[in-house]
Amino acid sequence: MQLLSSGTWTTLWMTVLMLTVSSVSIAQNGDHPGEPQPDNWQQFDVPDSPPLSPEDELASFRIAPGFRIELVAAEPLVVDPVAIAWDEKGRLWAVEMRSFMPNVDGIGETEPIGTISVLEDSDGDGRYDKASRFLEGLVNPRAIAIVDGGVLVAEPPHLWYCRDTDGDLACDEKVDVLRYGDPNPDNLEHTENGLLLAIDNWLYSAKSSRRIRFRLDDDTPSVTVERTLFRGQWGIAQDDQGRLFYNTNSNYLIGDPLPANLLSRNPHSGRAVGQPAGAGVRIVGDESVHSIRTNTGINRGYAKGMLRSDGHLARTTSVSALEIYRGDAYEDSYRGGAFVPEPAGNLIAFFDISGDGVEIGGKQRLFDDPEFGSRAFLCSSDERFRPVDCAVGPDGCLYVVDFYRGILQHRQFVTSYLRKQIIERGLDEPVGLGRIWRVVPEKKAPTTPDLDASFFDAPAQVRSLSHDNGWIRDTAQRLLVSAGDGAIGELLVLTALEGPTSIGRIHALWTLQGLGILDTATVMKALTSRDSGVRVAALRCLAESPPPEEELLEVIAALSLSPADETRESRVHRLLALGSIEGALAREATMAMVWTLVKHAQDGHSRLAALSGWGGRQVEVLAHLLGDEGWKEPSQGQLRLFRELARSAVRSAPGQLAAVLKFAGLHEGGNSIQISLIDGVIEAMREKRFRLPELPPRLRILEREELRSLPALTGRLAEIDQRLSWQAAPRVAPREWTAQEKFLAEKGRELYNNCMLCHGPDGGGQPWLGPALIDSPWLLGNDQIAIRILLDGMTGPVEVDGVKWDATMPTQRENSDFSDENVAGLLTWLRRQWGHGGDPITTEGVARVRENTSDRIMPWTVKELREVE
Repeated sequence: MQLLSSGTWTTLWMTVLMLTVSSVSIAQNGDHPGEPQPDNWQQFDVPDSPPLSPEDELASFRIAPGFRIELVAAEPLVVDPVAIAWDEKGRLWAVEMRSFMPNVDGIGETEPIGTISVLEDSDGDGRYDKASRFLEGLVNPRAIAIVDGGVLVAEPPHLWYCRDTDGDLACDEKVDVLRYGDPNPDNLEHTENGLLLAIDNWLYSAKSSRRIRFRLDDDTPSVTVERTLFRGQWGIAQDDQGRLFYNTNSNYLIGDPLPANLLSRNPHSGRAVGQPAGAGVRIVGDESVHSIRTNTGINRGYAKGMLRSDGHLARTTSVSALEIYRGDAYEDSYRGGAFVPEPAGNLIAFFDISGDGVEIGGKQRLFDDPEFGSRAFLCSSDERFRPVDCAVGPDGCLYVVDFYRGILQHRQFVTSYLRKQIIERGLDEPVGLGRIWRVVPEKKAPTTPDLDASFFDAPAQVRSLSHDNGWIRDTAQRLLVSAGDGAIGELLVLTALEGPTSIGRIHALWTLQGLGILDTATVMKALTSRDSGVRVAALRCLAESPPPEEELLEVIAALSLSPADETRESRVHRLLALGSIEGALAREATMAMVWTLVKHAQDGHSRLAALSGWGGRQVEVLAHLLGDEGWKEPSQGQLRLFRELARSAVRSAPGQLAAVLKFAGLHEGGNSIQISLIDGVIEAMREKRFRLPELPPRLRILEREELRSLPALTGRLAEIDQRLSWQAAPRVAPREWTAQEKFLAEKGRELYNNCMLCHGPDGGGQPWLGPALIDSPWLLGNDQIAIRILLDGMTGPVEVDGVKWDATMPTQRENSDFSDENVAGLLTWLRRQWGHGGDPITTEGVARVRENTSDRIMPWTVKELREVE
């Protein structure tokens, strides 16, 4: 879901200016110091935006040919809806964030008035007419998932497992099962959201600083947790193969064409540490918005490039929860495409998605409009239409969650520009409305499926795995896995191998895997399927749950073969599956991967898949390749693999740097393999993501004059020499912490939870959010600089590890959690993490800096910080 538009400049960062002036001209949290904010909306013909009745709002829509939109629920039945989900009885569960921005200053936003409502259509006319308040008294709830025996409700920092034990649609049991998100009301926009139960039987969220996936344990309200990648900002969805898609406020569509959990087994193998290629890929490159009204009421409408010459929104600024169309009600050309809301543009865009399963791209489908030339799939001329979520329901239609209000932006980011419009144009009132719409095809009336027949018993649920509608399939799989009935295994195996549809066979495989009864024989037979999608699913199941050791030789033998009709996607997944084999037979699996790469090393994703399975064994693999006759005269793709192996080896265990350089020294001067190995070492050294190991003052390869004099090697070896030269003398071990410093550091460790969102749990940074802290001179240099940054923030542009960040870090001066003692503790802890040996920071030192800079109201610039003595 998406509620809040941060604008281009603040989409991913919290801004910092807090000024107290008159109520008429109050400067806002979202203001950038010294930034002009002209009232440019005055030049446009901005229509009035009074609140409309649902009937009048309906008249404001323009939709793609062949569709109509109809109301299925409205206030007071549903109020301030932000997310929805259906249970197996067809009841619609709605998350109502009733306290969001009750006024322009957000006063009262933490009132416990959030609600989970259950909507029912009692007369079967396609419109909900009954609401039960399942759970009340929540503070800004934001996501829901139907699970075994109940529902999961996200109310940061809680993930509640809730049950109705007596059938009255009211919560009788509420158990906190997992820390979820940040309870800080100042961080309402930038914390976890979404609860997607994916085809692999794991629950995924967006915007999770903890980067985890989880699943509910049987019989107990607790969860099993695994590490995964950081994903997006608002909302998460999957396609028929279980590929994950998400976005940010300013990016329509990002996704994981390949399974990120497998790729990240070796976090040092991709284009960046902890963010492997093949995941977090920008699917749509054109972020243009095509609305049918002026959209000046956005946070930074004055910024260059945000508005078109007619006042319409030009590019994305508040993209929200998406949905991949997996229904059966629309024509086939929509299947597999993405519906993406842009609530600041009052529209939903549709994107056609294509690719080979390894590389995927998307393009917006635009529709001719006699007045506007072209427009998005669904547009409204009503400024209060705020589509913040959408989902495909049991009838195969798209349902649109309309937050319906004037204020979309959270108070923490509102600019003076937007605040003035909100007040002058009366966008702050009323609140407490909300609608849910259904997009219906005109030529084919949607039919509500017989859910009793679909889910009546386990055999019916198995049959439903082959249904044309993804919601039916997902629900059937969930019910089967939740029931845990292994007796249904025989029918599931029959469906997995001989089911009527390929997608049904895929779901049957994952259902068996979720039940823990997917045997090797079934997987091996599935690997011979004529359908590539079934083979890929079987390979993913193998990789997620490798078979017992006594069956591995048979599996390795099968995976060593490259079928004549093997697709690129299938080959990459075959390498991923081989890379999951550990223990005594890991070497045999590696040999099978090497044989595949002899022919396919030119494919970067095949190399990546292999590298992901070689974490901790890169030097061993290098030694094998260097002694293999088939790699003596390497192709360009094989040379790239040498370089990537060397880079990954040094990244993952810097102590292996000497071993890799020793391998390089065994080759003839200027040899292509030698250069590739050296280049891999240099790439890893340049990243500064680790502390280089203790090495002898000189390495033999650096002493060989015949190598240093070669044009191809002179600069390379000199760079390595220079980067190692600081270690010529033994490094002095940092002194032990005193008892007081240990106490402070422990407090700092806990406080770092506030920083992980942008800088990552391992200090390695987060894509789109914040740079790495490892070896940061801003952290480890002058202690007064570090204190200043933490107290009052820092504004870009600033270059970190070769990457330019033009954003603003938030102030913490007025944050009660960041007392002098806590600031000292956090900095003390950080200056000894990840191999750092920095000196502690004292509470007294923080107090002095705070007092000396007490009149500071703006973030520090790079120039100012460099002048600090």
